[in-house]
Amino acid sequence: MYWGIGGSERCFPELATQAGLTTDEARDGLEAQHAFASLSLDRPTTDNGTDYALKDTLEATDTGYALAVDREAVKPLLRALPAREKTILYLRYFDDMTQAEIARKVGLSQMHVSRILSRTCTRIRQQALLTGGRQPARAA
Repeated sequence: MYWGIGGSERCFPELATQAGLTTDEARDGLEAQHAFASLSLDRPTTDNGTDYALKDTLEATDTGYALAVDREAVKPLLRALPAREKTILYLRYFDDMTQAEIARKVGLSQMHVSRILSRTCTRIRQQALLTGGRQPARAA
Protein backbone atom coordinates (compact mmCIF):
# COMPACT_ATOMS: atom_id res chain seq x y z
CA MET A 1 0.00 0.00 0.00
CA TYR A 2 1.22 3.55 -0.79
CA TRP A 3 1.67 5.76 2.30
CA GLY A 4 2.67 9.01 0.61
CA ILE A 5 1.18 12.37 1.44
CA GLY A 6 -1.82 13.15 -0.65
CA GLY A 7 -3.18 9.64 -0.20
CA SER A 8 -6.46 8.95 1.50
CA GLU A 9 -6.93 9.92 5.13
CA ARG A 10 -8.22 6.39 5.58
CA CYS A 11 -4.66 5.02 5.37
CA PHE A 12 -3.50 6.74 8.56
CA PRO A 13 -5.19 4.36 11.04
CA GLU A 14 -3.72 1.33 9.25
CA LEU A 15 -0.28 2.94 9.02
CA ALA A 16 -0.44 3.95 12.70
CA THR A 17 -1.33 0.41 13.72
CA GLN A 18 1.50 -1.09 11.65
CA ALA A 19 4.02 1.41 13.07
CA GLY A 20 2.79 1.33 16.65
CA LEU A 21 1.82 5.03 16.55
CA THR A 22 -1.31 7.07 17.06
CA THR A 23 -3.16 8.23 13.96
CA ASP A 24 -2.02 11.81 14.62
CA GLU A 25 1.62 10.70 14.95
CA ALA A 26 1.41 8.82 11.65
CA ARG A 27 -0.12 11.87 9.92
CA ASP A 28 2.49 14.21 11.44
CA GLY A 29 5.32 11.89 10.40
CA LEU A 30 4.20 11.77 6.80
CA GLU A 31 3.60 15.51 6.69
CA ALA A 32 7.11 16.09 8.08
CA GLN A 33 8.50 14.70 4.83
CA HIS A 34 7.57 18.03 3.27
CA ALA A 35 10.21 19.70 5.45
CA PHE A 36 12.88 18.34 3.09
CA ALA A 37 11.30 19.78 -0.07
CA SER A 38 11.95 23.44 -0.82
CA LEU A 39 9.92 25.86 -2.86
CA SER A 40 11.48 28.11 -5.46
CA LEU A 41 11.58 31.73 -4.37
CA ASP A 42 10.57 32.60 -7.93
CA ARG A 43 7.39 30.50 -7.61
CA PRO A 44 4.42 32.60 -8.69
CA THR A 45 1.88 33.22 -5.95
CA THR A 46 -1.53 34.84 -6.19
CA ASP A 47 -3.26 36.75 -3.42
CA ASN A 48 -6.54 38.60 -4.01
CA GLY A 49 -5.96 38.52 -7.76
CA THR A 50 -2.42 39.97 -7.46
CA ASP A 51 0.45 37.88 -8.84
CA TYR A 52 3.87 38.09 -7.20
CA ALA A 53 6.89 35.88 -6.57
CA LEU A 54 7.38 34.18 -3.21
CA LYS A 55 10.67 36.10 -2.76
CA ASP A 56 8.67 39.36 -2.79
CA THR A 57 7.16 38.36 0.56
CA LEU A 58 10.54 38.14 2.31
CA GLU A 59 11.84 40.95 4.48
CA ALA A 60 14.95 42.90 3.58
CA THR A 61 18.26 41.53 4.82
CA ASP A 62 19.12 42.64 8.34
CA THR A 63 22.48 44.42 8.24
CA GLY A 64 23.13 43.33 11.82
CA TYR A 65 23.87 39.81 10.59
CA ALA A 66 26.62 41.03 8.27
CA LEU A 67 28.19 42.99 11.13
CA ALA A 68 28.09 39.93 13.39
CA VAL A 69 29.68 37.78 10.67
CA ASP A 70 32.41 40.38 10.13
CA ARG A 71 33.17 40.56 13.85
CA GLU A 72 33.42 36.79 14.12
CA ALA A 73 35.68 36.68 11.06
CA VAL A 74 38.29 38.97 12.61
CA LYS A 75 38.38 37.47 16.11
CA PRO A 76 40.98 34.78 15.38
CA LEU A 77 43.03 37.27 13.38
CA LEU A 78 43.05 39.75 16.26
CA ARG A 79 44.01 37.00 18.73
CA ALA A 80 47.04 36.16 16.57
CA LEU A 81 48.44 39.71 16.62
CA PRO A 82 51.65 40.52 18.49
CA ALA A 83 51.06 42.01 21.96
CA ARG A 84 52.08 45.56 21.00
CA GLU A 85 49.65 45.67 18.06
CA LYS A 86 46.84 44.23 20.20
CA THR A 87 47.49 46.85 22.87
CA ILE A 88 47.51 49.73 20.40
CA LEU A 89 44.30 48.54 18.71
CA TYR A 90 42.62 48.06 22.09
CA LEU A 91 43.61 51.51 23.32
CA ARG A 92 42.43 53.16 20.09
CA TYR A 93 39.16 51.35 19.45
CA PHE A 94 38.03 50.18 22.89
CA ASP A 95 39.48 52.81 25.23
CA ASP A 96 38.88 55.50 22.58
CA MET A 97 42.31 57.05 23.10
CA THR A 98 43.84 59.38 20.53
CA GLN A 99 47.02 58.41 18.73
CA ALA A 100 48.93 61.01 20.76
CA GLU A 101 47.62 59.54 24.05
CA ILE A 102 48.54 56.03 22.93
CA ALA A 103 51.99 57.19 21.89
CA ARG A 104 52.66 58.65 25.35
CA LYS A 105 51.33 55.52 27.06
CA VAL A 106 53.40 53.00 25.06
CA GLY A 107 56.49 55.16 24.55
CA LEU A 108 56.31 55.65 20.77
CA SER A 109 55.84 58.66 18.53
CA GLN A 110 52.35 59.55 17.38
CA MET A 111 53.47 58.92 13.78
CA HIS A 112 54.69 55.42 14.69
CA VAL A 113 51.34 54.65 16.36
CA SER A 114 49.55 55.93 13.25
CA ARG A 115 51.61 53.64 11.01
CA ILE A 116 51.05 50.61 13.28
CA LEU A 117 47.28 51.23 13.30
CA SER A 118 47.14 51.66 9.55
CA ARG A 119 49.34 48.65 8.78
CA THR A 120 47.55 46.38 11.29
CA CYS A 121 44.05 47.31 10.14
CA THR A 122 45.01 46.82 6.49
CA ARG A 123 46.56 43.41 7.23
CA ILE A 124 43.54 42.26 9.29
CA ARG A 125 41.15 43.41 6.54
CA GLN A 126 43.13 41.60 3.81
CA GLN A 127 43.43 38.39 5.83
CA ALA A 128 39.72 38.43 6.69
CA LEU A 129 38.80 38.84 3.04
CA LEU A 130 41.18 36.08 1.93
CA THR A 131 40.50 33.55 4.65
CA GLY A 132 37.04 34.39 5.96
CA GLY A 133 38.63 34.89 9.38
CA ARG A 134 40.45 31.54 9.52
CA GLN A 135 44.12 31.77 10.38
CA PRO A 136 46.19 31.40 7.23
CA ALA A 137 48.58 28.44 7.26
CA ARG A 138 52.03 29.37 8.47
CA ALA A 139 55.08 28.62 6.35
CA ALA A 140 57.11 25.72 7.71
